[in-house]
Amino acid sequence: MCPSPSSSHVEAAAAAATTRNVVAVEAAAASAALLSSSSSSPAVAALDHHHHHNNHNHNHNRKAAAAAAITTPSPPQPPQQQAVASSVLASFPGACVIDGGLATELEADGIDLSGNLWSARLLIEDPAAIKAVHKRYLAAGADVITTATYQASPHALLSLTPPVDPRRIFSLAVELARDAIREHLAEHPGSRGGNAAAGSHRPRPPHLVAASMGSYGATLADGSEYTGDFRGMTRESLAKFHRDRVEIALAGNPDILAFETVPSLLEVLAISDALESLATPTRPALPPSWISLSCRADGGHTNAGEDIGAVAGALAHMPGLAAIGINCTAPAGVEEGVRRIRRALEEAGRGRGEVGIVVYPNSGEEWDGAAKVWRGEGLVAGTVGGYAELARRWVEAGATGVGGCCRTTPRHVGELRKVLVVAASSSSSSS
Repeated sequence: MCPSPSSSHVEAAAAAATTRNVVAVEAAAASAALLSSSSSSPAVAALDHHHHHNNHNHNHNRKAAAAAAITTPSPPQPPQQQAVASSVLASFPGACVIDGGLATELEADGIDLSGNLWSARLLIEDPAAIKAVHKRYLAAGADVITTATYQASPHALLSLTPPVDPRRIFSLAVELARDAIREHLAEHPGSRGGNAAAGSHRPRPPHLVAASMGSYGATLADGSEYTGDFRGMTRESLAKFHRDRVEIALAGNPDILAFETVPSLLEVLAISDALESLATPTRPALPPSWISLSCRADGGHTNAGEDIGAVAGALAHMPGLAAIGINCTAPAGVEEGVRRIRRALEEAGRGRGEVGIVVYPNSGEEWDGAAKVWRGEGLVAGTVGGYAELARRWVEAGATGVGGCCRTTPRHVGELRKVLVVAASSSSSSS
């Protein structure tokens, strides 16, 4: 979950990118070396005492690089793996409800999230604050809780003084989400049994924990997840970055790997490469994944400028793919994006029950990177009901999972739940 940039922020991010990628590549190599020599992580419970701290956080031949990166799509995955991936989200009546802005709620609680780790810093300093926000979203009706790891990276964690074991952080993030779910169910027994008041008696499937995996640009905390301008990073180096982080995230045993705010086809293909390299016969099966794109206001193009339908088509047969999505994008263009993704999936022979579509836009406000404040009213800022009505249209267009990103709150998620439960009830009663 992430701030959306104004045009001045994007320009500033592009200008700042010239020198930092060489440093980032070297840092990634150093991080990998440290990780390869580290032993297995100690028990996650030791982190509950927590310690120390840290602080938040051009189009440079991009189209040519992306075009050169395209290869023949992966062959169809085995039927058993297809079924496991697709069933994760498809089993929710109406649509799966995803949580909303984590940082938005933490900041509303008066917590300063400045620094490169953003919300992930609280995994070290104040895990209880994260769990409290998870519980608010569960009380509002969320089916999926995303972890506080969006801007966490091995290099950032190992660069702290003293260094922090990334495996312990990613494991703790998942455990906090699972603890929140357990406590919520204990406090609200029967809450998964349907909503009789809304006319639905169908039980909801169990909650899911999605490990948030931000774009490579998100870990740089410079806004480049909104441009895709990763100068100096190739498809191979991006794949290595994602592979290293996925291996760490697997220590927490999440239900889903949620790749978020991905701005370009180049990074999409790198993520696919990373997952394919990890899916070997000698390893346990990987969790299902969703890959969610950051898009321009029209909803039809990634922030790097590629047609979103073409990107979805390139992903359609990725092994273990649970969903393709759109996040941290203004709500106005989401419906168009959903239609293009659904059309591309159908053309690839992947129906609604095989690959889902997840959407969790921001409020539509703009992030002023220089002043580090939100500007404007946005499309749905303060109009919770309006957001839910838009969500109904996204589901009608083909979305199977809906939630919120920056500047959305448990109130938005609560309205989403009401609208989507009612929609599911109406659909089932009329069929």
